[in-house]
Amino acid sequence: MAAELSFSHCVERYISSDVCYAVQRSQQKRRAKAVFVTAAVNGVLNVVWCLTFFTLRQIFPALAVILVNLTASVLLVLQVRRNGKLWFYVMLIYPVWITLATALNGAIWILN
Repeated sequence: MAAELSFSHCVERYISSDVCYAVQRSQQKRRAKAVFVTAAVNGVLNVVWCLTFFTLRQIFPALAVILVNLTASVLLVLQVRRNGKLWFYVMLIYPVWITLATALNGAIWILN
């Protein structure tokens, strides 16, 4: 009887660990998808800002776009932080860079 309990316990433990692994993988996939979507939004905003600022030479609309991009970049870094500390530290430069570009865009708007 002790062998049956042990065997059933092992089977139960194996199944529950398999279910836990599946749940964990689905959560990782959702997180990865969220990071991918946020990164894609950042990429689109970067292109829109470049077109607005450099091609169309519309300083104020470019400032509005880059402020949205700054918010999206902070969200991206926070999402990356949930997935791993190393990539969090690597991605920290991105909002810093966007902040610098925002300050320059804002200064150009004020001076004009």
